[in-house]
This record gives sequence, structure tokens and C-alpha cells, in this order.
Amino acid sequence: MDTPVTPTTPDSHRRASRAFLQRVGINVRRLREQRRMNQKQFGQWCGLTESLVSDVECGRRNLTLASLEMLAKGLNCCESDLLTQPRTERVS
Repeated sequence: MDTPVTPTTPDSHRRASRAFLQRVGINVRRLREQRRMNQKQFGQWCGLTESLVSDVECGRRNLTLASLEMLAKGLNCCESDLLTQPRTERVS
């Protein structure tokens, strides 16, 4: 009897991929900057620390759903706006 092969290591299911974390971070930074807030102001606005905001924007933080919800509320956007692939802007 063959043993099923798992495509992940035991702990990898607990952490989002680097690309996914970076995508969320890019979206958070873009939306925060559109609102003309620095990381400290934004953190205070949505009840998170400046350190957490920085880690999220740099793709270093594996977010909980609660933190994702707080970020979206602070940015006045849908959670899905933070998860979508950022559009690349063309410079003419």
C-alpha cells in the first residue's frame, strides 16, 4: 500500500506564502498612503501597533483574520481589496 504524498511540510500549512503576504502588504501600503496616513497614525486609527503595520506592509507578518478585518475597517475597504493582486500602473 502506497503512502500518500503530501505537498507541504507539517508546518507550512500554518503560514501563508511569501507572495501572498507581500500582496497583502502592497495593498495595505497603497491604500494607507492614498489616505495620507503614516504607519503610526494608521495603527492608532485601526487599533493595531505601528510595528504590526510595518511588518504587514513588508510581508513579514502572517495575519490573523481578525487583524485583516481591522486593517480593512481602518482603510474603509473590503477585506477582499487587501487580498487581490495589485494592478500595475502604466507610466506613459
